[in-house]
Amino acid sequence: MNHPYLIMFDYDGVIVDSLDVFANAFLSSCHACGYDGITTQEQFKALLDGNFYESLKQYGLSTKLINAILGERFAREVQQGIDAITPFDGMTSLLDSLAARHVLIVITSNVSNVVHQLFEREKITCFKSVLALRLKKVRSKKLRRPWIGTMTDRPFMWAIRAGT
Repeated sequence: MNHPYLIMFDYDGVIVDSLDVFANAFLSSCHACGYDGITTQEQFKALLDGNFYESLKQYGLSTKLINAILGERFAREVQQGIDAITPFDGMTSLLDSLAARHVLIVITSNVSNVVHQLFEREKITCFKSVLALRLKKVRSKKLRRPWIGTMTDRPFMWAIRAGT
């Protein structure tokens, strides 16, 4: 018997084109917090090459400053730009096709309500769970795991991560 795959998708840059909105919100929030070490979209994109949070630490940002930059102002700006965030061409039909046979989840550093609103707007209903940023909590503590109980009863042959 063939078991379904568990396929974990990154949201930004894999499912949706959110670079401009995310970068502008980040750069604006840096400026508002008094941090001027990252001022261009190219510098922002370089942060995405590895672990985003670790990259910020390498720039010398404290956890307190990172939390301030990625706080409520950042979330508001991403929210305001949601209309400019769109799925990549063909992604919605690809996801529907994969979901017919496999279990799909999203893992993202983006703001959870933005992800859910975009999925609602675009009628993307194929994800079993979205593990996303929740404001005012450390990332490792903000992930709820409702999918554990629903997935442990399903044997998986493979788990695949799509994205970085």
